[in-house]
Amino acid sequence: METFALRDAPSYETLSYVWGGIDETMPVTLNGSEIQVTTNLFAALQRLCRRAYGTYFWIDALSINQSSKAEKNQQVPLMRNIYQQAKLVVMWLGREENDSSLAMAMIEEWAQGCRLGLELYAKFDSKFQDKIALGLIEDPFNEPSRTAARLLFNRPY
Repeated sequence: METFALRDAPSYETLSYVWGGIDETMPVTLNGSEIQVTTNLFAALQRLCRRAYGTYFWIDALSINQSSKAEKNQQVPLMRNIYQQAKLVVMWLGREENDSSLAMAMIEEWAQGCRLGLELYAKFDSKFQDKIALGLIEDPFNEPSRTAARLLFNRPY
């Protein structure tokens, strides 16, 4: 862990997540000291470890001393700027369950169709744009996909 003034911070990413039950914790080692984090954050950290080595992350539970009321009072008002300045905000909705990979595939398919539709926007008469864009999307909206998406969207966040 390193400390930077926001104006001098190197490129970094932030993690946005639900803390989860504060009584359900796991130990992590940070700068040689063991601290307890929620099991949801622990799962997110396990997933983030698979990303490129050397990426800086700002994670509220780790970047703000949670036992210091003075530090929290100073840091919490800066969070908007912290998130705005980040290169990327990673959202953690929890571990894969209830076919969430199916829901994510459906969302990606839909987003790909939207991207293609935007690329075609200038090439065709506006009355045909929607039909062309929808025609590019393989129908991911089957019952299992809809159910998986509903369960994903109903997760706490």
